[in-house]
Amino acid sequence: MSLLGFSGCDILDIVTPRAEYGMPHADYKLVGSVTGSDGPLEGIEVRYRHKMETYTDENGAKKEEWLEESFQTDKEGRVSAALSDYDAWMRSEDLQVVLTDVDGEKNGLYEQMVLEGGNIDISFKEDKQGSWHTGSYIIGFAARMKRITIMPAEYGMPHAEYRIIGTVKDAKGNPIPGIEVLAALWRVEGESQDEGCITKAETAADGTFTAQISEWPGYNIARLTLNDIDGSANGGEFKSGEAAASFSQTESGDGKWYEGTFEADAGDIVLKK
Repeated sequence: MSLLGFSGCDILDIVTPRAEYGMPHADYKLVGSVTGSDGPLEGIEVRYRHKMETYTDENGAKKEEWLEESFQTDKEGRVSAALSDYDAWMRSEDLQVVLTDVDGEKNGLYEQMVLEGGNIDISFKEDKQGSWHTGSYIIGFAARMKRITIMPAEYGMPHAEYRIIGTVKDAKGNPIPGIEVLAALWRVEGESQDEGCITKAETAADGTFTAQISEWPGYNIARLTLNDIDGSANGGEFKSGEAAASFSQTESGDGKWYEGTFEADAGDIVLKK
């Protein structure tokens, strides 16, 4: 190269980009609508989740680290909120939107719903800043939640009374009040599974809860979903959790339509902050 009159340093000056101070980032806004059987749903908790990292711990177990932010739908069933994400290369595969009915039976009781992948859309809005700022984006979704129908036992119909009990604690063993417990009845026989009605309860000051419902006989499993509905009022904000317990008969039936009382004890359920 020197014989041809070129310098190696000159070539490096041409192809090496200049380092700039900063890092790529973007602005994101969550925009969505939630409807039910009777139209827009107000008071639905919209929990936005962004998977930041997947790793393997010292025991070889796969772990995931998520960034979470929570909002609520307005009277029109809509949510529109700025997000704190700065990732310039957001992917819908790393996102979840968890919809939870947290206002009780005010507008009906609806099943929890998880949106991910193709149910979440990321669209470019505008880019006015340039440099490291890669633009503004909308994370959009539209969901229709399924209403839960609670059918009370009626005269002349086979039924049983189901009771689900347990205690919710934090990692240090302290009771957590103000936790919403949704208890779903399941009939599990081998590979066959059938879901029944859902009832709910709320933990008391000592962390205990009791959920009761009258339903068709034959359900043998209670599956629980636990949600922190009062923010930091119960000693901090806790992640949602799940648990399950088997029913055992505690009271005999009357030999007619009533087939007895069944109880499932979920024991101590630990929620993490």
